[in-house]
Amino acid sequence: MRSKTLLTLLFVALIGSFTLVPALKEQQVFQSRASADTTIFFSPASSFFEPVQVRPKEQFSLDITLDPRSNLVSTVKLALTYDPTKLEAVGKNTLVINQNAFPTIVEGPVVNNDTGTIYVTLSVGVDPQRAIRSVTKVATLNMMATQKTGALNALISFDTQTQAYSLAPNDHPFENVIAGAAPAYIAIGNFASTPTPLPPASPTPTPGAVQNPTSVPTPLPNEAVLAFNVLLHGIGGIADNPSQNLELNNKNPLHPTRKIHVSLFDTSNKQVMTKEGEIVYDKNASLFGGRISLGTTLPTGTYSIKIKTDGYLEKRIPSVWHISQGANLTLPTVSLLVGDITQDNHIDVFDYNMLMSCFENTEANAFCGDPDKQPADLNDDGRVNQADFQLLINEIALQNES
Repeated sequence: MRSKTLLTLLFVALIGSFTLVPALKEQQVFQSRASADTTIFFSPASSFFEPVQVRPKEQFSLDITLDPRSNLVSTVKLALTYDPTKLEAVGKNTLVINQNAFPTIVEGPVVNNDTGTIYVTLSVGVDPQRAIRSVTKVATLNMMATQKTGALNALISFDTQTQAYSLAPNDHPFENVIAGAAPAYIAIGNFASTPTPLPPASPTPTPGAVQNPTSVPTPLPNEAVLAFNVLLHGIGGIADNPSQNLELNNKNPLHPTRKIHVSLFDTSNKQVMTKEGEIVYDKNASLFGGRISLGTTLPTGTYSIKIKTDGYLEKRIPSVWHISQGANLTLPTVSLLVGDITQDNHIDVFDYNMLMSCFENTEANAFCGDPDKQPADLNDDGRVNQADFQLLINEIALQNES
């Protein structure tokens, strides 16, 4: 019955969409492509450095907000994931739908505390004039904090199954128009009192401000800025997978400021921009953070983003991102594999040979000058020893798994 209801609503939405635009030839309709311009995010905004702070056994609320931009959103499917060891749904009031905007609940909500998932499909109904045209609250999420998070925040994320469909003239009604989705960062601890909520998120999905180097200038009004949170393997006290051995990590790196190289690619995977900036180590968070200006000339559009820093493999930031003039985006935390000593974006036998040529207390070490020793010092503690050797072996295995 639910599947029939969904098909009926989509069929009606299709019929309604043709009332908004002039008649099109059948071939033109099927060749049109959706312009993925919609963003979805949580309010209040948060980031790794500025999480929403709650105490154990405390209930908290987050608004789920949709910005359709150029789309006319008629249907939204939410697929949320959370850490069930740290967070708990609160029963029938876990997800309170904004029925003024989405009067029709097609499916769900389905809440599973064992897997940490929430699913619901919402529609504006049979009237296409009700399509979402401006920043709108979709629902309010109510959760309970259960266990302390420690150094690593709990995340509430939008799964890849999160989708939105548009009735805009240039959009295909069956194509997902989600361009970006920002998660919520939750810190659970014995805080003295519940802090004042962070300011509401702007229409651009800006999940909080990163603590940046004070040398970063104030952006120009039309300047696009990306904020990064980067976990570098071998440094800090956070593991992003069970294979990491934190005993090999150095929590006080000799080089707390690193160059970061950023590349942007359009939807055709053509590189359109490269930028270089700095990230700075935050000892308390065990992460590197920083901001990079993209200037004022980047055309508004959807981009994929790759980052690299010396000694580490290049990595693509998950998802694609809508970037426009004046945008200020905080990207999700990304971790980089260490061991690219030869700077060819691979970890292989050549990197192994370079490390061994710099290994301390060996005859080969005499041939390793300072320019070579720094990249071979994988955990940045001033020595090339057994810890760096073991890091390299571990990273080669992780590289093969990814």
